[in-house]
Amino acid sequence: MMLPHEFACLVDAHGPALMLYARQWRPAPEDVVQDAFLKLVALHTPPRDPVAWLYRVVRNAALDAGKADRRRQRREFAAARPDRCS
Repeated sequence: MMLPHEFACLVDAHGPALMLYARQWRPAPEDVVQDAFLKLVALHTPPRDPVAWLYRVVRNAALDAGKADRRRQRREFAAARPDRCS
């Protein structure tokens, strides 16, 4: 389990860089980065390299969120089209 001061040091040292990293895929990366830190705290056994782990989790979550946004936009676009059979 990660100690509170270790977690605070990780957030301070790597939070801003993770935000910039996630911004490649997300216009507002705050949620993705926050979720990655919350997942890290929830682990019973911390990863061997928590910084690398955070970058991987942030990248995967940002890419997944982008895919979800595109699916949602396609569904909304399809639902907004007028019915051609009228």
